[in-house]
Parts: sequence; structure tokens; C-alpha cells
Amino acid sequence: MVQYYQQPWLPPLCVSTDEEANRFQACVRALHDHVAALKATPRTKQEPNAWQGVLQWVPILNNLLDVQEDAYRLEDVLTCIHVLIDIVLNTSDDIEVQARAAQALASVLDAHKLRLSRRFRDEDGMLPAEEPKDSDVLRLRLEWRPWLDLLLSLMDDPPPSVEGFVLSAVRQQSLLRVVALACRYFAPDAAFEIWRLLGPSVESVGYDQAIAYDALGWVSLFTPTFCISSCEPGALNQLVGAWMEGWKRMPNSPPWNALWLSLLSRAAKHDYKGAIDWGPHLDILFTNFIGAFDVPVGAATSFQATVRSAPAKALMHHNQNVGPEKQSKVT
Repeated sequence: MVQYYQQPWLPPLCVSTDEEANRFQACVRALHDHVAALKATPRTKQEPNAWQGVLQWVPILNNLLDVQEDAYRLEDVLTCIHVLIDIVLNTSDDIEVQARAAQALASVLDAHKLRLSRRFRDEDGMLPAEEPKDSDVLRLRLEWRPWLDLLLSLMDDPPPSVEGFVLSAVRQQSLLRVVALACRYFAPDAAFEIWRLLGPSVESVGYDQAIAYDALGWVSLFTPTFCISSCEPGALNQLVGAWMEGWKRMPNSPPWNALWLSLLSRAAKHDYKGAIDWGPHLDILFTNFIGAFDVPVGAATSFQATVRSAPAKALMHHNQNVGPEKQSKVT
């Protein structure tokens, strides 16, 4: 994202950004009409490469995204996001279209995340005069279940295909980045729904480590924490308690710790109201912190005799969170 800063001693900008805003609006409308026509056509009557036509707009959209973020109208940005989501969710059989649309969607979500949050700015880009209600913090709301179903269908049980490994890896990384950026727009209650769905699999780590690690990776990726303070405190602390109990089930495992720290650090960061009571969990936190840093105590060495690694499936799906470079770093 290219940013422009105007100082008082500099001459005024020679070119107005209104023209770029109109171009962005025209591009989004053309893409919207194209996608609407495709969705109105039954799948049985579509051409095999019908969705390839949307690729003519993706490079134009990517070029327009290089302009400063405040130059575009918010309603056009929201329309662009929803259109790109429709493309990504409907093109699982066209890896090129899905990957490139996912990359463009990630760029839009990353560039305009401040404008999509009322906690930081209003529609004119100014700070709000007073703090908004928790239920009205975000201007964008997304459903989490379609994204989980999409990733599970493509990664857990992929259909037979002839595309190369590089294309598959690019699509996987693009979709994972989209979910990581989009989870802040999931409803706060989604955290409880995700744990009810995947929590039993996480707690089965003593019986089936492959399923437990994979399920924990999805929990860490999908759980929304940006509006976690709007949750009911009692239910929220019960959820955090369940997380802590799940964390204790696999000691001496850096990948397991990395996934939990990724989730808990986001929850602590976004709990600006202090709704989570961390007091009952300090012993678990300090024990894992000391183990993560390999701190020697007295004459004892810091070497851990038993270190459990993650299963190959979890490393393949969630390497961005359990890889060696993440096992000692909380982002």
C-alpha cells in the first residue's frame, strides 16, 4: 500500500484522487455485473471455463489498490469485498481464478481494515468522538462456516486433480491469509460455535494426535478475538478455561504451544475491557512460558528430554503457525 503524506510546506497535489475513485467504482461495478450474470446461470449450463472471464478485472483492481486507502468510497470497498468473496467461494474447480481472487481479497481486507472498524475511524477517516457500542464496532460482518467448509474440502479431502504443486500451495496460502484477515469480521459468538464444533477433536489429543493438532490449527485460525470484549464475561471465562484445559493435554510440544499462544495472545490483546480473568490460569501460563524459553533453574539444564513434534498433516496445513520460526514467537 502506497501512502501519501501532505506537509504544509509542500505544494498541493497536482492530481485529484476523485478520478481514481471513479475508476475503482467502475471496475467494481463491472466485476459485480459479471459475477451476477455467472451466478444467475445454472452450473449445468455454464461453460467449463466460464469463471476465467473475471480475471480480466483482477489486474486492474490490483493496480487501483495501490492508491491511498482513503481515496475510495466505503460502499465501493464493501461491494468489492463481497464480490471477491462470491468468486472465491464459487471457484473451487478453477484453481487459478480462486487463487488470484483470494490474493486480491486479502489485499483489500488488509488495506482497508481501519476504515472497516468504527473503533478507529468514522466514514470520513476521523477518530470517533465517543466509543461506539460493541455491536456496532465493525462495518463488515462475515460468516465463518463457508470458509471452514471450503478449506476442509480442499485440504482435508482434496478432489483428484492434475494441477501442479506450486499452484496448490499458492491457493492454500492465499486462502489461509484471507481467513486470517477475515476472522476479525466474524460474529463474536463464532468463538463459542467454533469451539463446540472442534473442541472435542482438540481434547482427543491423547488418542489421535493428527486430528487434535489439525483441529487446534483451525480453532487458532478461525476464532475471532477482535470483538471478544462484547461477549458475556461468564461465558467468555468458561471458554478461556476450556482452552487452558486443552492446552495442558499435550506437554513439551513446541508446535502445540505455538498454536495456543497464537490464539491466547490475540485474545489478551483485544480484550481491552479486561473481561477475561487470567488469575486462575497464571500457573499454566508461567509454566509454559518457562518451558518455551528453556530457562535453566539452578544446576539443572534447560534441555527438555522429551519434545513432541506436530504430525505431518498439521505441519502441512498450519505451517505458518507451527513452523520452527513460529514456535518461539508470538505474533
